[in-house]
Amino acid sequence: MLIKQFLEIENVHPIAIPLPDVSNLITSNLYAVGKGPITRIDTGLKSVGTFEFVQGKLAAAGFSLGDIERIIDNCHDIVHRFYCHDIVHKRSLTIE
Repeated sequence: MLIKQFLEIENVHPIAIPLPDVSNLITSNLYAVGKGPITRIDTGLKSVGTFEFVQGKLAAAGFSLGDIERIIDNCHDIVHRFYCHDIVHKRSLTIE
């Protein structure tokens, strides 16, 4: 299957999380938006190594978890909410 490259948009940092343990999905996509502090759009699915992978991608874009000001979750299912739990509690954030 062909995966197309994300468009380059100023201050929008796409993060495509590989999902090798999910049979019907190739990636879970989320976005970090802003120059800092940032808004994280979607949480991504929880998978082995996901948290570290996202931290690495944020670092490559010049950010850390501490730069996340808010999270907008566009799925509202338990899997997404569970994964986001660590970030929300470490930063005292709410999910919108």
